[in-house]
Order: sequence, then C-alpha cells, then structure tokens
Amino acid sequence: MSRDVTYTTAAGKWRRTEYVCVVSTLDTPLATFPIPFLTTCGDNTWSYVIYAVSLVVDNDPLHPATLVDSNGQALTPEGIPSPGNYRYIENGPLTLTSRRPADTQMTFPCR
Repeated sequence: MSRDVTYTTAAGKWRRTEYVCVVSTLDTPLATFPIPFLTTCGDNTWSYVIYAVSLVVDNDPLHPATLVDSNGQALTPEGIPSPGNYRYIENGPLTLTSRRPADTQMTFPCR
C-alpha cells in the first residue's frame, strides 16, 4: 500500500477563474493566487499575498517588500486583492530560496 500524499494546488483547483499573478522585478513568476482562494482563505488582503510570496524568496528584513500594479503604484497592504499582474518590489536583494526546487515547467496564466 502506497503512502504517497499528493496535494492539489490552488491554481489547479480553480482553473476557470481570475488570478492575482506576482512576478519579480526581472519578470520571474513568483506566485499565482486564484481570486476564489483569496476570498475564502481567511485573510483577503494584499498583506497576505506579500507574506505568501515572501515565503519563496530570500528577503532582507531591513527592506520590506511591497507589490505594485502595472502603473507602478504601490498597493495598500490592507486592500482587497483584484485580478491582474503585479510586481514584487524590494529595496534589498531578491533571490529565490533554496527551500523549493525551481519549477521550469511552470505555466503563468496571467500573461
């Protein structure tokens, strides 16, 4: 009997919906959040999105990150996420963590 455990990703569960897509300053895809997931996760704010993205990058604690929209406007952390493409901006260095292997087959639904 196999003891393998598999999980469905949020993007896999809500395929026909709108997304919040987050990229780095170099356009590296960092995270995709289905809007229905955000509205039901218990913390439907930009602050949660920033926190979740911070888990997959090495952050400099002296330079907190923010998200900006396509016009370069910073998003209010308490604001409610809306579908679209957003950029993760940090004043310090940004590198992907070694906690997770790079996913070279990642599809980015918001492009």
